[in-house]
Amino acid sequence: MKTLITISLTFFFFVIIVFGQNSKIMPDTSVSFKKDTLKNIRIPNNSFYIELLGNAPLYSLNYERIFINKNKFYLSGRIGIGYFFSKLDPGSSNIVVTPVLINVGYQLRKKFFIETGIGATYAYQREVTYSYYSGKKEIDINNSFFGTALIGLRIQGSKGFLFRVGFTPFYSINEFLFAPFGGVSFGYSF
Repeated sequence: MKTLITISLTFFFFVIIVFGQNSKIMPDTSVSFKKDTLKNIRIPNNSFYIELLGNAPLYSLNYERIFINKNKFYLSGRIGIGYFFSKLDPGSSNIVVTPVLINVGYQLRKKFFIETGIGATYAYQREVTYSYYSGKKEIDINNSFFGTALIGLRIQGSKGFLFRVGFTPFYSINEFLFAPFGGVSFGYSF
C-alpha cells in the first residue's frame, strides 16, 4: 500500500516538475499553431459541477476553488457530496460520500487543460436490516476512507460552461485495493 501511495505522489510531482519548466529557458521546438490558440486563458476561480461516476462511486455535486492561477498553471481544491440509496431485502442502505482533492492544471491549448490531482473520499454507510425471526430492526454504520486520484482533461473558457473527463482510481489506505474508475463532469464557472 505504501508503494502505491509513493508511486501516486511521485507521478503527481513529476507532472508538476515537467510541465512547470519555464519556456524562456528552453528553445521553442514545438509545432506552431495559430497565435490565438497559444493565448493563456485566466480561468474563473470558482466552479460548481456535477460529476457522474468519478471520485464518488455514482455521482457528486462539487465546488472547486482555484487558489493559484498563474500563466498556464493553476492549483485548486475541491470538495463534493454524493448520496445514494439502495433497497435491500429486507432493509435498506444509505450511503453519503464526500470527495476532497487538490488538483494541478496545465493549459495545453486555448481552452484545454490537463489535470492531475490527489485526495481522499470519505464514505458513510447506514444499513438497516430486519430480522424475519426476531422481528427486530438492526442498524449497522460504517465509516470508510479511500484514497483517490485524478488524471484528466478539462475544457473551460474564461467563464461559463465547464466540461471534465478523467481517470479517477480508488485505492484503500487500510488494505490492498486498487479500483480503476473514470468520470465525467458538467458545470459552470464564475
